[in-house]
Amino acid sequence: MMVTKVPSRSFGNINLTLQMTINTKQDKFILGTYLLPDGRMVFSGGIFVNGTIIVLNANGSLSFEVHLPSSSFDVTYITEGNTLAVSSGGSSAQCIYIIDMENRKVKKTISVNDRIYGIKYNGTGLIHCGHTGIRMIDPNDETIRDIVRGKILSECYVTAYGDKLYHTNLNKNTVTCYDIKGNKKWAFENKIILQAPAGISVDNDGNIYVVGRKSNSLIMISPDGKRHRQLLSAKDGLSEPWSIHFSMERNMLIVANSRGGKAFLYSVN
Repeated sequence: MMVTKVPSRSFGNINLTLQMTINTKQDKFILGTYLLPDGRMVFSGGIFVNGTIIVLNANGSLSFEVHLPSSSFDVTYITEGNTLAVSSGGSSAQCIYIIDMENRKVKKTISVNDRIYGIKYNGTGLIHCGHTGIRMIDPNDETIRDIVRGKILSECYVTAYGDKLYHTNLNKNTVTCYDIKGNKKWAFENKIILQAPAGISVDNDGNIYVVGRKSNSLIMISPDGKRHRQLLSAKDGLSEPWSIHFSMERNMLIVANSRGGKAFLYSVN
């Protein structure tokens, strides 16, 4: 028997309530962010220099930081090992750094032989996008499987929900949905409210949240790609936002500007 999940909220009635404006203590470009299950907040940065991972407590105070030997781009959390996975962006390192949250240092480095940008752990593997396409790597045995093959531009982001993947393309101003086998399901484009889409995340109902770097906006797209709503704009403090993460455990959304060290934490209701 196939069970259809009933959305817990109506698409048209979802609203954001600001809970905190955060000083990220990150003086470099903020390119990735993640809201941990315990309420701590993670920020990755360093597009032109060696990367730094900043972990803040729920109240905004510094928990710890980790310095990396190359630039860093996006960050995700691996629940089973209590580790962070950080992509190396456009640097020649072409790797994923695995950071042990207890020891607060790099546990291992996984070579991917590609410039790697957006990264997301989906419970099975690390889905990541780079110049050669979208791939998934097992963080344990480091085997890599191609999902979408073909040249993808730099500074792209990817996320996953169930058997679907979502990818942003800043030059084409598109958000594209694929199934886990790499088949294209739909593409969204609206240059009026979404220009240079960057960070992307998904809520418990499969709604997609994406920020526009040039449009200074946060929009929400329905699971079928047919509806959209703008939730935030420059009036809400967005200024070249690159990164975003929806915490399914906490039902909260974090959005970070790329410069200025400022991020925003919202409850979603």
